Order: sequence, then C-alpha cells, then structure tokens
Amino acid sequence: DNEHVETGQTLYRLDPRQFQIALDNAKANLATTAMSIDAMKQDYQRMLSDAASQQAQVELAQKTYDRTSDLIKKGVASAQAFDQARTTLDAALKQQQALREQAKVLLAKLGGDANFTVSTHPAYRQAKAQVDEAQRNWTTRSSVRRSMAL
Repeated sequence: DNEHVETGQTLYRLDPRQFQIALDNAKANLATTAMSIDAMKQDYQRMLSDAASQQAQVELAQKTYDRTSDLIKKGVASAQAFDQARTTLDAALKQQQALREQAKVLLAKLGGDANFTVSTHPAYRQAKAQVDEAQRNWTTRSSVRRSMAL
C-alpha cells in the first residue's frame, strides 16, 4: 500500500495454469457433450429399428394366436397351445410398447427432433458457452499481464 510503482514494474503474477486447466476442462466437457448427444441420436435410431423389428414379432404372434384360436374352436388345438399363443402375443405387444416408450424418452432428450446438428442442442450450447467463458478468462488474464508490464 502507498508504495511508489515504476512503469513496467510487476505488481503481482497470476498463475496461468489455472486458466489453462479451466479452458482444457471446458473443451473436454464440450467434446464429451457432443459425443453424448451423438450417442443419443444413434440410440434413438437403433430404438426405432428395434421397434420396427418387434412389429414383425407382433405380427407373427398375432397370426399364431388367430390360428390357434380357430383351431381351439374346432377342437383341434389344446388349451395349453392357445394359452401359449396368447402369452406370446401379449409379450410381443408389451415389448413393442416398451420400445416405443424408450424411443419417446430419447426423442424428448433430443428436443423432439432427432434430425438436428449437435451444435444446436441446448446441452452443447451450454458446454460451448463454458468454453467461450474459459477462453475469455484466459484472454483477459493474458491482456492483464501485458498491460501490467507496460
């Protein structure tokens, strides 16, 4: 306090490592966020494919159920065969519904649209803002150091 200061005299030094670490961490977070969003998009597409495949299982189970139902009315099929056909159909329908629900959840996490660029997703934009802030802090730190040396 109240000491004479010469032009170019160093008043204090900021450790640049903390700013570099913060910037590196923000960049890593941005990359991780981008990969997570891309993985969600791929999971959604896989879930749609699984649901479509399950539709074939439902159709087969429905045909088997209908056939067994007709045969039991004619007294040709056993009650056990009918129960098995009904159980198989119920299981296929429940699996299909579960896949559709999972796809809905993934779509909601993607903001309701799976056909977007990763950089427009809110989580990516938030991580990008953190990178920008860390970069600003790094730049500010550098300019403070230069101005103190003048």
